[in-house]
Amino acid sequence: MRLVLIFAGLLALYLVLDRSAWSLRRFRGEWGLIVGTLAIVAAFIVEYIVARKVPREAALALGLGAPRSGATWFTVIGSVVLITLIPIYCAIAALPLSLRDGWWWLAFGIFAQGGIAEETVFRGFLFRHLREGRTFWRAAAIAAVPFVLVHLAMFWTMEPILAAVSLGVALSLIFPLAAIFERAGNSIWPGAFLHAVIQGTIKLVVVPDESFIQLALVWLVVTAVAPWAVFLLPKSQAESLPRGNPGRAHGG
Repeated sequence: MRLVLIFAGLLALYLVLDRSAWSLRRFRGEWGLIVGTLAIVAAFIVEYIVARKVPREAALALGLGAPRSGATWFTVIGSVVLITLIPIYCAIAALPLSLRDGWWWLAFGIFAQGGIAEETVFRGFLFRHLREGRTFWRAAAIAAVPFVLVHLAMFWTMEPILAAVSLGVALSLIFPLAAIFERAGNSIWPGAFLHAVIQGTIKLVVVPDESFIQLALVWLVVTAVAPWAVFLLPKSQAESLPRGNPGRAHGG
C-alpha cells in the first residue's frame, strides 16, 4: 500500500512539473523559475500526504538541506570539466560557437526546473522513499522505471536519434545521481547542479545547424559516462544496507 502511495505521489508531482512546462510552451528554461516553484510547492504537499511531514521536516526530507562538501566539490569540479569540453570540441572541429541571447536567464531557469525541481521529485521524494527498507542498488533500480518512462516524452520534442540517445543518458544517470544524493547527506543540491549542467549546457550554445546533432551526440555520450566517477569516491556502508536497518552506518 505504501508503494502505491509513493507512486501516486510521484504521478501527481510529475503532472505538475510536466503540465506547467507544456502549458507555458517553454522548454529552454524561459519560465523555469515558475515551473520549479510549482513543483517544489507540490512536493511539500505530497510529502505531507504521504509521510505527514510539516514544512520544516519536509524541507530536510526532500533534500533541501545543506549538502556535504565531498559531493559538492565532485559536482562543481566535474561540471566545470564538462562545460569546458564544448569550446574545446568546437575549437578542434573549427566550429563557430556562441551563447544564446539571454543565456544567463535561461541557465537560471534550467537550474530551477531541470535541476532543483527534478532532483527534488526523483531523488528527494521518489528515491528517498524507495530507499527505506531497500539497498541502494535495489531502490535506484526501482526508481529507474518511472524516470525512464517520463523521459519518453523527448521523442515528441527532439530528433529521433537525439531522443534515443537522451533516453540512454537518462537511464545511465539514475544511479550516479542517486549516489550523489546519498553522499551529499540526502541533499539534492550537488545533484541538481550537475543535472542542470548536463541538461542545460547543450541548450545554451549555438553552433551551425548542420553541426549541432554531432555536437549534441558527443555531449550526451560524455555526460552519460562521466558522472559514474562518483562511485570512485570513498563511501561508507550506506549503499549496501537498506535504510532502517539498525546496523546501517550513517553517511553517504
